[in-house]
Amino acid sequence: MLKAELSPKTIDNYAQVVKLVVASALDKEGEEIHPRKWNHNFMDMPVVEKAKQNTPCFSREVMTGLKTLKSAASVSKCLQLYRVYRKSMKITASKGSLSN
Repeated sequence: MLKAELSPKTIDNYAQVVKLVVASALDKEGEEIHPRKWNHNFMDMPVVEKAKQNTPCFSREVMTGLKTLKSAASVSKCLQLYRVYRKSMKITASKGSLSN
């Protein structure tokens, strides 16, 4: 999967699907048919660095605007906040924070 240039988190997500499928096989008593302890080192799983994950968040301006909206909902204000949010995301992406 690394040769296919998948990110460590993507590989981890795919491995999680396999784990869930294996764990879903149950006998008549509801016990796992194939219980196992997964060894990520043996499987040569890449380390997921949380600091490099795509974790977008709202800017201070958007949060302030949402607080304002709570008391006086306005469609035009929502659109304005959305534009500010999208603009801040583009700026963040151009700095490399949103790369996979």
